[in-house]
Amino acid sequence: MIDNTELKILDEILKTLSISDSVKWFEIMNETLDRCEFLKDVDHFTFQVALLKLVKDDYVIETNKDIDNPKKTHYNISFEGLFFIKNGGYENQNLKSHQVEMEVVEMKKMQSLLEAKNASLQVQLVVLTYLIAFGTLVAAIYYLLEVLAFLGVCQSKKI
Repeated sequence: MIDNTELKILDEILKTLSISDSVKWFEIMNETLDRCEFLKDVDHFTFQVALLKLVKDDYVIETNKDIDNPKKTHYNISFEGLFFIKNGGYENQNLKSHQVEMEVVEMKKMQSLLEAKNASLQVQLVVLTYLIAFGTLVAAIYYLLEVLAFLGVCQSKKI
């Protein structure tokens, strides 16, 4: 499972962008820091890297990009970003991913148990097949002796 602090940073920036008119990264950072007490210790570099991650994931759009002074670049939330944050953002995505992983682990356990049960049933089936074959052989010998006795080829001794 991914560290929740990084996910909260990303989610909080998206939340800020979804309700804010701020477009410059410094304004967005200040507004996000004002909204969220737990982000007070986040440095500028981490914040800027988080914003660039959101751009890379197509949840934030860079406009008026200024290569010489990145602090002048404008950022706006994309439609995908709005949809993503309304559906729980990165934390929800991480939680769902963790749940899927747990379900896969659980399914693998169940599969192992079923395979063990299947192997046990196969052994029982082989033993039952041998018992049926043995019983059929005994019955065949008995009826062969009875037929031979009826034909007078061999004498059966009855008690």
